[in-house]
Amino acid sequence: MEQKSFSSSNAISNHRVTCNQKEQQLLLESLSRTQCIVEQSHTAIRSNSNQLNNFLTEGDLDGILLFYDSDVELLESQTPLCRGIDGNRFILIIP
Repeated sequence: MEQKSFSSSNAISNHRVTCNQKEQQLLLESLSRTQCIVEQSHTAIRSNSNQLNNFLTEGDLDGILLFYDSDVELLESQTPLCRGIDGNRFILIIP
């Protein structure tokens, strides 16, 4: 009877180890995917930052406005509310 109990105990212990290994593998895969997303995001942010910097340096208003949604709203004190790219283009051109 004790030997049977010992075998059951080993089976449970082996099952726990297998579950832990599977959980660890899932965690590692998740962390790997997260790291990949972070690296891709970092690359995209640096690329966009460089591109925006070039547009600002060149004074390329159309290029700058590419970074905004088409329904952008400019909320600036003592100015009327401007909606959309065209409205903001007008406001940004005026010194």
